[in-house]
Amino acid sequence: MTGFPCKRIVLSLGLPFALIASAAQPARSQIATSGRFETSINGGSGTQSCVSGVCAISGGTDAGSNKFHRFTLFDANRTSESSISGVTIETDSQSNVILGVASSSNGFNLSVPLSLDSNANLFIVSPDGVSLSTGASFSNVTDLTLANLSAFPIGVGQFSVNSTKSEVELLTGSPVLSRTNPGLSTVASNSPITISGITLSVDGSLYVHANSDLTVSNTVLNASSTLDVGGTLSIADSILDDNSLISLYTEFGDIDIVDSSISGNSSVTIDSGADFVFFGSDLIGNLPYTSSQFLSSFEVVDALPFFTIQAVGMIDIDDSSFDLNGPFTLISSTSDLLITNSDFLDNLYPYLESIEGNVTFDNLALSNNAYFDVTAFADATFLSSSVAGNDLVFQALQGDAVIFNSLVEGNDLLIRAPQGDAKIVSSDLLNNVATVRSTDGDALIIDSNSSSNVLDVVSESGDAAIVDSDVVDTDVVVVSTDGDSGIVDSSVVNTVADVGSETGDAAIAGSEVIGSDVLAISSEGDVVVLGSNVDESVFEAAALTGNIDVFNSEFINNQELAFVADFDVAISESSVSGNELVVIDVGNDALIDSTTMSDNEGLVVDSANDLIIASTNESESGLVDISLGGSTQDSGSLGPETSSSDTSSSSQQSSLYGSSSSSSSSSSSESDGDSTSATGSNSESAAETSSDSESESNAESSTDEGGNENASTTATNEDASDSQSGESTSSEPGDSSAPSFQISTIDANVVASNLRDSIDSNTVEVLSALGLDDISPIPASELTPARISQSLNDARQVYQSLSISALDQSTSIIASELSSNSAFISSSSSESEFNPAFLNISFTQNSDLGVGDSAKGFVDLTLITSDGTVTGRRTELPVAEFSNLLRGFYGKITSQRSLDPALQTSEASRLYSLFLEPLQDVMTTEKITTVLVSADRGLQAIPFSALARQGQYTVENLSFSFTPSLSLTDLSIPLANSELDRILIMGSTQFSELSPLPYVNQEVENIGQYYGGQSVLGEQFTSSRAVSDLRSSNESLIHLATHADFKGGSPDQSMIYTIDGSISFEAFKSIRRNRELNPINLFVLSACRSALGDSDSEMGLAGLALQAGSKSAIGSLWYVDDLATSAFFSQFYRYLSRGVSKSTALTQTQRDFASGKIKIEGSDVVFEAGDVLLSGLSASQKYNYPSDFRHPFFWSGFILLGTPW
Repeated sequence: MTGFPCKRIVLSLGLPFALIASAAQPARSQIATSGRFETSINGGSGTQSCVSGVCAISGGTDAGSNKFHRFTLFDANRTSESSISGVTIETDSQSNVILGVASSSNGFNLSVPLSLDSNANLFIVSPDGVSLSTGASFSNVTDLTLANLSAFPIGVGQFSVNSTKSEVELLTGSPVLSRTNPGLSTVASNSPITISGITLSVDGSLYVHANSDLTVSNTVLNASSTLDVGGTLSIADSILDDNSLISLYTEFGDIDIVDSSISGNSSVTIDSGADFVFFGSDLIGNLPYTSSQFLSSFEVVDALPFFTIQAVGMIDIDDSSFDLNGPFTLISSTSDLLITNSDFLDNLYPYLESIEGNVTFDNLALSNNAYFDVTAFADATFLSSSVAGNDLVFQALQGDAVIFNSLVEGNDLLIRAPQGDAKIVSSDLLNNVATVRSTDGDALIIDSNSSSNVLDVVSESGDAAIVDSDVVDTDVVVVSTDGDSGIVDSSVVNTVADVGSETGDAAIAGSEVIGSDVLAISSEGDVVVLGSNVDESVFEAAALTGNIDVFNSEFINNQELAFVADFDVAISESSVSGNELVVIDVGNDALIDSTTMSDNEGLVVDSANDLIIASTNESESGLVDISLGGSTQDSGSLGPETSSSDTSSSSQQSSLYGSSSSSSSSSSSESDGDSTSATGSNSESAAETSSDSESESNAESSTDEGGNENASTTATNEDASDSQSGESTSSEPGDSSAPSFQISTIDANVVASNLRDSIDSNTVEVLSALGLDDISPIPASELTPARISQSLNDARQVYQSLSISALDQSTSIIASELSSNSAFISSSSSESEFNPAFLNISFTQNSDLGVGDSAKGFVDLTLITSDGTVTGRRTELPVAEFSNLLRGFYGKITSQRSLDPALQTSEASRLYSLFLEPLQDVMTTEKITTVLVSADRGLQAIPFSALARQGQYTVENLSFSFTPSLSLTDLSIPLANSELDRILIMGSTQFSELSPLPYVNQEVENIGQYYGGQSVLGEQFTSSRAVSDLRSSNESLIHLATHADFKGGSPDQSMIYTIDGSISFEAFKSIRRNRELNPINLFVLSACRSALGDSDSEMGLAGLALQAGSKSAIGSLWYVDDLATSAFFSQFYRYLSRGVSKSTALTQTQRDFASGKIKIEGSDVVFEAGDVLLSGLSASQKYNYPSDFRHPFFWSGFILLGTPW
C-alpha cells in the first residue's frame, strides 16, 4: 500500500516534533503552592516552593475520605543546574489524594519518583496538561488517575484547581470520573497528556481522562489501563502486556498504535471515534483460550466472552500480527477495513466487519483460525494472501466477494456475495471444503488450480462457472437457479462434477475431462457440450425439458455416455469412439451429424420421434439397440445390428434412463414437484437386461457410484435440494476413498457383562453430575437383555395395534379437514409400523486400559431387539479421528453447511458407519423402526437423525430417543389418548433481557386444536406462578414456549426463563415429588439452548426430565430460532394427537422438514399444499430464510429424551 510509508513518517516524526516544541521552553525544577488548601512543602506554610532534593508534601484539606492539595507549579524534573530528586506525600490514612495544578504554562510534570506514605488512590488534575517522562515512578499508589480537566467530579460536586478551601471541604463524596462524566472533548488541545520513556506500575489501575490528545511513547504499562481521550491517542514503541484490562477510547480523534505490543491481556477494548491505525505492532494472546475451547463447536465458542476493536472511521492494519487471541471483533462503522502485510494466526473466532465500506486483505497470512468471519457492506477482497487451515466465512453484502492470487489450503470456506459476484481468481485451492455463492450475481472460479477439494459454486440469479482452471481430484458442484452454469476452458481430472441449471443452460465448453464422473443437467434450459474432450470417464447430460447440443467434441474410451433430453439431442462434428456404453434417450428427434461413431461396446438409442444420421462415419459397435417412435433418416448406419422396427425387443431392453420419454415424464410428475429424472430404477433395469455382461457390470457400477443420484438440477454440496434429505446426493468415485473401520463381533457373555458395567457407570455419573441424590435407580442387575427385550415387545404390541386403529380414524378426519393435502394422509401409512430396539454405545480409549495403541480406542455397540435378539459389535478407530469427526459434524450442522450425505467420506456418513452400519444387518432383518439409545457422556448429544447412509439421512428410516442411563428410564407404557390427554402450556412472546418469541401465540393456538388444557401466557408467566402451576397440575403433557439454558455442573446452573426472572432445574424436584402419583408423560421445551458437543451441557435436558420426574422430554441440542421452532411443534402435536408414539410423531415432523414439505410461501409457513402453520412473517425473515427448512440444522436438533413410546 503506497500510503503507509508516508503514514509511518508522519507518525514517527509527530512525537519528536512535540518534544522539540516543549523543549523550547526551559526545563524547570520547582514545586510551588500558595497554601490555599493548607498544603505544606517540607514543613512550611503559606506560599512555599521546593527546587531540589526530596520534596515532602503534607497537610492539605480533608473532606470525607479525600485529601486535597493545590499547586501553582509542579515541575518535578531533573535539570543540569539543580534538580528535584523525588516527591513524597503524606496521606494521613485518607483513601484518595487529589493534586490540583493551577499552572498557566507547564501543567503537571514528573520525571522523578513519587511515593505515598501509605496505600491510597492518586488523582492528578491539571488543566494545562500532564507529562510523565523518563525517571517518573509511583509507590504505594493503588489507582492512578491523570486528567487535564478544569472541573473534576467528586460525588455530587466538582473540584476545580481554583476552588476555595471552604468549597473543597464540602466534597466528601468519592471521585466519580468516567468517560461520560464529564463528557470528553478537545477543548484542551494545547494541553496534552504525555507519557514517555517510563515503566508505569501501580498496585491497581491507571485511568487517563484527556480533554486533548494523549501520547504514550517508549513506555511499558504494567497496570490495567483505561485511556479515554477527546482528541488523538498515539501509542508508539510501547508495551501494554499481561494486564487484566486495556481499554483505549477516543471521542473524536484517531487511535494510532505504532511499533508496540498489546499482548497477554485478559480483556482489550479499542474504540476510536475516527480512524484506527495499527502499524508494525502485535496483538497476541489476549483473552486466552483453552485447547478444548478451540476445538469446540460454534455454539460453544459463540457463547464465550469476546473483546472488541472498533472505529467510526477507517481501520488500517499493516505489518502487524494478530495471533493466538480469544474471540474478538474488529469493526469499522462508516469506512473501510484494510489489512496488509500482516498475519492472523491461531485465533479463536475473530469477527471482522465494515458496516458501510470495503474489507481488503493484501499479502495476509491467515492460518489455523477457528470460526473466522468477515463481512463487508460493499466489496470483500483477498489479494496475494495465504489462507490455510481456517474455518472461514467471507462475505460481501452488497458488493463482490473475491479471493485473488492467493493460496487457499485446508480450509472450511464460504465465500458469499448476496448482491454481487462471488469469485476465486488466479488462486491455488488445495484440500478445502469450499462454497462460492451468490444470490443475485455470478459465482465463479477463474484461472485457478483446484486439487483434492470439495467445491460448491452456486448462484441463484446469475451464472455459476469454472473458467480456465485445472480441477483435479475434486468433488465439485456448479449450479445456477436462474442463470447458466458451466465448466469452460478447463481441465477436469479424476473429479466428480455436477453442472446444473434450473432455468438456464448447462455447458461444458473448451474443456478436457479425464477419468471423471460428470453430470451436466438443466431443468428448463439446454445442455451444451462444445469443443471438449471427454476421456475414460462417466459422462451424463440431461435436459429435462430442453435440448442437448454436442458440437466439435471427442468422447473416447469412456465407461458410460448418456444424453437424455425431453426434446432434441444433436451430436455434430464430434467423435464418439471406444466407449463401453453410449445411451441417447430423446423425447423428440435425435440428430447425429458429421460424427465418428466407432468401437463402442454398447449403443442404446431411444427416440420418441426421428433418428437423423447425416455424414456420419462409423465402424462396428457391439450391442446396438434402437427404439424409435418415428423413422430413421440416414446417410450412414450405426452398426450391423441396428434395428429400428423391433420395438418389442427395444422396449424390453430399454435404455439407461427409461423405456420411453413418457415413462420418464410420469416419474417426474410423481415426484412432488421436483424436477427429477427417472434415473435410478431404469438404470438398474438396463443393467439387468443387457445381454453383454461387461456392459451390465459397467451400468451397475455407474449406478453404485452415484452417477444417477442427481435428482435435482439445484443439487449442491451445501444447499437443500434432494426431495428426501434436503441436500445434495452427489457421490464420490468409488468406495475405496472412504477408509473403513475395523469391526468385530463381541461374545454374548462379554456383551451382557459390558452392558451391565455400562449401565452402572452411566448411572453413577449422571446422578453425580446432576446432584440427584433422592432418585433410586433400577439396579443394573435387573436390566437383563431378556427384561429389556420384553419391555420393547410390550411397547411394540401396544403401539402397533394402537397406530393401526388411529390410522383408520385419522385418515377420514384428515381427509375431511385437508382434502387437498394428500401427502399428509399418505404419511399415515408409515406411522402404523412400530418396532423398537435398544442400543447401548460406549467408547473406551486404549490408554485408559493400558493396552494396545494408546492413540486408538474402540466403540462397543449392544443392540437388543423386541424378539430377544442380542447383538454386540466392536469398532476400532483412532481417538483423534473420532474427535475430528464429531467436531466437523457439529460444526457443519450448526453453521448450516452441507453434510454431504452421499459422500462416504463425510462426517455424517462416517459416523453412521461407526454407530449404525455394524448393526445394519440385524436392523434390516428385524425391520427396526425406532431405537432407544443409551450412550456414554460426551456422545449423548449426537443428532443421530442427521447421520447418513448412501445419500439418505437416518431420519428417513429410523426414529430415535435417548437416555443417559437405562437405570433411570421408566420403561412402562402409557397410552396416548388425545381425547383424555390434557396439556399445560406456559410461555411468553416478550422477555425483559432476552430476544422475543413472536410466534408463541400462534404456536399455542395450533396446539390447542389438538389438545384441551390450560395456558399460562404473557404477564401471567412469572416464576412463582410457573412453579406453583407445575406442582399442582394434572396435565400429562407440559409445553414451555420460553427460553432455557442448559449448562454444565449442578442443576442450579441450568435455567428456564420467565418474564420476571428464571427457574433453576433444582426447583423441579418439588414438581416431581408433588406429582409422584401422576407423573408427567412428556415435557417439551420449545426454545432451549445448549452447547452442542459440550459433555457438561448435554446433561441439561436429562436434568430437566429427571428432576421433573417426566417419562420423556423434548428439547433442542442447539438454538433453532422461534420461527422454525414454532412451526416444528405445531406439526409435532398434530401427529402426536393421533395416538402414535412420541418418537414417531417427532420423526414424522423431522421428515416433513427434511423433505421440504414445510416451507415458506409468501408471508406464511405452510405444510405442503397450503396448510398454514404460521403467518405474518416479516420481510427480513423472508429474506434471511431459505424457501424451506430442509437443512438438518432446522430439524435434527430436536431430540426425545426418555422412552420412545
